[in-house]
Amino acid sequence: MKRVKNTWTSPLGGGRNSNQPGRNFAGMLTAFVALTSALLPSTQAAPQPAHNVSAANINVVQIDTGNTSNSVAVTTTLSINDLRIRDGSNRGDYNLQVGDTPGDDLTTGLVMTSVSENGRDNLEGTGTNYMASAFDGTRNFGTNEFTSGYWVVMQDCTTSRSEYNANCAAAFFRYTNWLCGWARNATAINGGTNDLFTGSPGLVLGTHFKGVSNGRSLVDLREFGYSSSNGVLIVNHAKNEGNFALSQTNTDGTWSLYVKDNNGNGTSYEQDPVAFVFVPRTNTTVISGRFLADASLLMYSGDSPRFAVSNIETGRWRLTIPGYTPATGVLIVSPEGGLSLNNDNVVSYQPDGDGWIIESRDIVASVSFPVLETPTDQPVASFVFIPAATPGFTVTPTNGLNTSESGDAATFKVVLDVPPTDNVTIALTSSNPSEGIVGPASLTFTTNNWNTPQTVTVTGQDDAMLDGPVNYSIILAPAVSNDTNYNGLDPVDVSVVNADNDQAGVTVSPTSGLVTTEAGGTAAFSIRLNSQPSANVVIGLTSSNPLEGTVSPAALTFTPLNWKTNQTVIVTGVDDVQDDGDVAYSITTAPATSADPNYNGFKAPDVAVVNLDDDGVSITLNAGTNHQIAVVEGSATTFDYVMGSQPAGDVIITITSGNPGKGTVSPATITFTSSDWNTPRTVTLSGVDNFAVDGNTTYTITSTVTSGDPAYAALTIPDIAATTIDNEALLKLPSGDCIYGLGMPAIGIDGRATLVDLDTVAYAGGSLTAALTTNGTADDRLEIRNHGNGTGQIGVSGNNVSYGPDTIGSFSGGSGTTPLVVTLNGSATTAVAGRKPPVAKVVDRGDVDVHLIPRTRHIGYVLNWAKGAFK
Repeated sequence: MKRVKNTWTSPLGGGRNSNQPGRNFAGMLTAFVALTSALLPSTQAAPQPAHNVSAANINVVQIDTGNTSNSVAVTTTLSINDLRIRDGSNRGDYNLQVGDTPGDDLTTGLVMTSVSENGRDNLEGTGTNYMASAFDGTRNFGTNEFTSGYWVVMQDCTTSRSEYNANCAAAFFRYTNWLCGWARNATAINGGTNDLFTGSPGLVLGTHFKGVSNGRSLVDLREFGYSSSNGVLIVNHAKNEGNFALSQTNTDGTWSLYVKDNNGNGTSYEQDPVAFVFVPRTNTTVISGRFLADASLLMYSGDSPRFAVSNIETGRWRLTIPGYTPATGVLIVSPEGGLSLNNDNVVSYQPDGDGWIIESRDIVASVSFPVLETPTDQPVASFVFIPAATPGFTVTPTNGLNTSESGDAATFKVVLDVPPTDNVTIALTSSNPSEGIVGPASLTFTTNNWNTPQTVTVTGQDDAMLDGPVNYSIILAPAVSNDTNYNGLDPVDVSVVNADNDQAGVTVSPTSGLVTTEAGGTAAFSIRLNSQPSANVVIGLTSSNPLEGTVSPAALTFTPLNWKTNQTVIVTGVDDVQDDGDVAYSITTAPATSADPNYNGFKAPDVAVVNLDDDGVSITLNAGTNHQIAVVEGSATTFDYVMGSQPAGDVIITITSGNPGKGTVSPATITFTSSDWNTPRTVTLSGVDNFAVDGNTTYTITSTVTSGDPAYAALTIPDIAATTIDNEALLKLPSGDCIYGLGMPAIGIDGRATLVDLDTVAYAGGSLTAALTTNGTADDRLEIRNHGNGTGQIGVSGNNVSYGPDTIGSFSGGSGTTPLVVTLNGSATTAVAGRKPPVAKVVDRGDVDVHLIPRTRHIGYVLNWAKGAFK
């Protein structure tokens, strides 16, 4: 099975990362056993920083005023995680790539840029210009589909918004590690709707990024547990035009984004592509923040601020980050907007000793260049600082090296982690020259070769003593350098074992630290003899837990000719369906069998291995959309539970209806065992038919987990919002009062009566009764008006009542206070009754005595049918 953990959460919550250094495992052996090197030497410099952001400080030298690749020289003064300058840069356009090729940059991550120069005069006669930066990508003609890498877009803030050269900074945020996205128009129409979105897994156009109107949009990350109160949003204009982007935090936790013309005053926004990166405050692999015009902090990463901001004059602030300088990381700033003063300010910065000067400049329509402005009481900028690797040394490996008294040698490599400002020299000595010597005696790294690993060779020395394998060290002395960051910095020493050649022995390397995976990942170790045997030596190999890992081959044979040649053993991880965590096991070396008495029965060390688990603890509840289900009274629906891995004990789920009078669940408990855990369990929700018109009822179905497996016992299952839909017939008499005058002809009581019934097909055996309930006299009459036998008409013939040509029942009564009763037959169907219910619409009220005293009379209706009666 494939191992997948923390797919895009390296900055958000930790986890393994393909760009992180591997763990270095090795161990020392007991008597007669020595180790051989199990780790390949490093081919690159230091471990990359944990944030997994590629970033660079970019220096731009203008050669001439043209717009060709020969008009500028673009280089990086600091590169983090291999962000490089790609060939073909020209005026105001600086090509980028991550690693050896830009081919996958546009699909795997997003670039953010900043101007890192507070104004620049390129001696073109215009004086000092001020810029805004953006980015774009190489696209197929006429579309926003891309073929290769990003580039930085640099244009001035004059009315011409021309390309102009200046220093800048860029950072590449990977979609799998950061929440970020880029919205643009699918056909690259200028000013077109941003209907094409590329972003992190799970981000959806129209949900997490929403266009508002005319250069305004909204970012909503609350679904992921993030809001404007627990992180900062870095924004960029994302097209090769003279525009820039701003952001504004909203009280509901969302952000408003704005795109403006580089010379656009006030709230004159422009519809154009825009991009964003969210930096959560819990991520302390980078340093992020947001500040007000008075230099007070609105947001900072971690539990306390790791930076300071001071307002040094109008429109200018100084940022310092203790322990860091502009030479040890990359700063990206993002302007705030949306308010009365900061809505049209461009933000840039410039290195200043151990800090940065951040400027906010207001675009004024009547002024050629933007002017410094302090947006009083309003936010100025958000920022993220991306640290580079710190000065240090990578020594590979630091243990597990083996030499022998037969003159066998071992090697290790040393490389610097970050560039030095001057030569760095490290002296090397052996702690026991009688067992092993080292060469060369020193290593020197320059500003040019600092990232090229240098090889050190350790050679075993022979002696005449039967002293067995001897441990010793290669001591790396503290560095000597004019670079104060490196001078006195002490690299780690290297452990070595020198094998004795005067007696029998077996070298197993390494004996610990091996890692396999349930996805079939393998590990390897080697075995050789320490001395020449007089006959073949066979060593059997078995796994202590074949359910976690297997070993191949099952045995090794050493001859008097190949005894000192390392033979490789492969250990392969085995998958299971249990969430059993990372399991330790061992490869057992059987006592050797040989005709050589010195080796026969010799027991070599076992090898410790860990098999990494790839199963997750989960219970999935499949119940409608967003766990909402509905059931009609008298009917049923189902939902089910699915487990994600094999439990260590039975898992019992108790299902409870919050309103058993409206809905019942069956079964009330379900059980998953270790043998049938992967079979989904179905539960039925039945709507209780109560023969009462009481409307739809919503209630909660809860699921409670109990288990002997503590991992599953700790799980919670979401509640289900269930609704039982009422199915009783509803007779409505909406017309209100009926006015009747003495001596008038009979009048219809209610011509707009309707009947709604969800589940009754016919009313055979039922009846409809109309009765005077108050003030009735012997002279009152309730009758059925004869409309005829045409389509849709109620007819009366004798005591029979018809609807169209069909007789639907018979009636009796209606004289005086005797109720009028219509007895219905099988032709009185829901379709008939629902359109023109018999009697209800055509019952007339009249009397036979014109001298009656006028009084208000009330008439009641009762509909009797198979399910009961409705009044």
